Amino acid sequence: MAGKKKAKSPRGGETQSRAPSLAKLRALANTRSVFGTHRDDAPASGGSQMSSEQLGAAELEAQMSLQDMQAEDERLTKARARREVREMLVYLLFVALFTFAQIFGRNDQMNFFLTDAIRVQFTQVEFAFADAHVEKTFNDIATVEEFWQWMQGPFYKAVYTASTFDGDNAYPQPAPALGLNADEVTGAVPNRAGYMLGKTRFVGAVRVGSFRTDTEPAAACLASLPPQMHGFDGEWMCWEQASQWDDRSFGSPTAFARWDHAREADSQEVMRAMEEPVVEYKCVDDSPCAGAGGSAAQCSCTTTGWEPNYVVSTTASAYGSPNAWVTLPNPIVQPSSIADEATRAAAAAEAHNRSVAVMDILTQLRARKFVDWKTRGVSVDFSMYNPSLDRVVVVRLMLEMPRAGGVISSSRFLNVRAYQFFKTNDWVRLVGELLMLCMTAGYTITEVRNIYRARSRLRYLTETGNVSHITNMLLIYVSTALRTIGIAWLPNPTAAEFADAFYFAPYRSPTWMMEVANDINAFNALLTWLKVFKYLNFIPNFKILLGTLSRAGDRVKSFVIICAVVLFGSSQAYMMAFGTVLYEYRNLTQSFFSLLRALLGDFDFEPLRVNSPLLGPVMFFLFILLAVFVLLNMFIAIISDAFYATKEALAEEADIGLSVLGGEVRKVILNDGLYRIPLVGSRIERLAAHMHEASKKARTLAEQMRAGRIDMGALRGGGDDGSD
Repeated sequence: MAGKKKAKSPRGGETQSRAPSLAKLRALANTRSVFGTHRDDAPASGGSQMSSEQLGAAELEAQMSLQDMQAEDERLTKARARREVREMLVYLLFVALFTFAQIFGRNDQMNFFLTDAIRVQFTQVEFAFADAHVEKTFNDIATVEEFWQWMQGPFYKAVYTASTFDGDNAYPQPAPALGLNADEVTGAVPNRAGYMLGKTRFVGAVRVGSFRTDTEPAAACLASLPPQMHGFDGEWMCWEQASQWDDRSFGSPTAFARWDHAREADSQEVMRAMEEPVVEYKCVDDSPCAGAGGSAAQCSCTTTGWEPNYVVSTTASAYGSPNAWVTLPNPIVQPSSIADEATRAAAAAEAHNRSVAVMDILTQLRARKFVDWKTRGVSVDFSMYNPSLDRVVVVRLMLEMPRAGGVISSSRFLNVRAYQFFKTNDWVRLVGELLMLCMTAGYTITEVRNIYRARSRLRYLTETGNVSHITNMLLIYVSTALRTIGIAWLPNPTAAEFADAFYFAPYRSPTWMMEVANDINAFNALLTWLKVFKYLNFIPNFKILLGTLSRAGDRVKSFVIICAVVLFGSSQAYMMAFGTVLYEYRNLTQSFFSLLRALLGDFDFEPLRVNSPLLGPVMFFLFILLAVFVLLNMFIAIISDAFYATKEALAEEADIGLSVLGGEVRKVILNDGLYRIPLVGSRIERLAAHMHEASKKARTLAEQMRAGRIDMGALRGGGDDGSD
């Protein structure tokens, strides 16, 4: 009827309303007499029996109405299948583009081996025998003394010696005629200063930073102590919380000398400079502050730089940029391919002197208490580049001095491909990313229209499928923005400041942006693939998964509340009972995580029994009884009931069928895809038509052969009896 509007489908498509046609078919069906019997509700002509002509006409009309119903249902089923198949194929194209954009050129296990090799050199190399007669590494550091032993031992050797390759600290130079390729006599390619493991080069200086706090005023300190401690013989010192690092918290100035490589020629001159140190305050962005040469209070910095916080996993403390630091020079002096033999010899001597001077600097930093009672953390930051893999590795080695005392070590290694868009693969991947973003924009426009047209926008936005779809698109936009910012913030290694051996390369912020974008895409990859079930949901065989989760939703909500009560109560009990003696239960959060692991069978009963022979076993068996034997089995029962209920409901629904689905997939691919290709589309269509006609004739012939209407002997040229 003209002027009648089409009903909108949930995804924005248009479908004809089925109500009028179905009502008409039902009215026709109600008047039919199936086996020649008169229906009670059918009108009788003159109150008499129907004549044979009328009965035949009614039966014929019933048969025609039944055929109309079947034809209408088949037409609507195919139309629905065609619409769903088209949406499914478009989304599968989006999944393919997303997957291509994320993993193209990244599925290389060498990236892991690079990170692992660097991690081993800094965190798993043992201390010198003179410092530790037992096996001790970076992860075992527990005191400030051990920190300095590590700095002057494994760290110094890894950065400023050849211990990560062949141990030849002389760094022999190749002949000028052979450049970097080989030695003139042996033909070997020698190791060079500034390279780790023979492949990865240091970029910029090494920054040793200190996070410092000041003491609280005496009155405030006493106010935080119990009255019984006020008259104690001695002075109490309370420390400010390390929630924010600023220039006010420097405390009394500590003199740190910067080794001026342009002025000092050898280690003796460096030692004299350390004995008469130059007080130098710096801002976070490595620029001299306004009050340089004065007291810390006179040093006012205008911070223009920014660094992301590094969160220590053990204590959950966050550390960004240090508020006091000294830079150790880059171990690379000059490339080995210079032609002047005298200059090359001077460069080799300079590399040796630089490594010796670094040891002197570390010795003086230790003697002049670079780390003292006011220090709450020490960070060692540097960046490396592997030209073979084209990867930048940004390293932070963190030593935290908590209020409890001691030292807690942790480390972070960011491995990213920073510089892009200079290879063919980069541009190919960029094309895939742009196509993915175009499809994302199309989905966004569709979702905005659907939200605008929805009767209940809140209900539309809270549906599980729509929530995942909208979240997926938002995460794509956020990750793209972060990655773009990270690329824009990358430093230029050819800039003039990189010629300064003491220049700290600012890679931490851009690589952090790129790493966060990668983490978002990692979660988004899982979400993108799980959304495939949404587009397969119109097929009952695939609908069972989402149907099970939907039916179990309400009961799972109640179960989550019960589970949360049990887990929180158990976490509190375990933290109170074992928080001071067992690492796994040191606070409420870690106690919660440890109990979650126990639910999956990862638990250690013996420490509980040893630390509390009575309470430990009692609490352990109570938790296992409640959580494992009751809660887990309840959850399994809820999912099982929902599964069987969904299975029974789907059994009553009309299945589209694989034959119908396959036919519609073929039509969509051909009609909406291949046939529309310029130049060759029409040829493909004609070829498909010929193949379809030949297939139809073959099926007709096969049916005739099965029905016995074709003499096989005649076809083979045999006799009348069918024999040869």
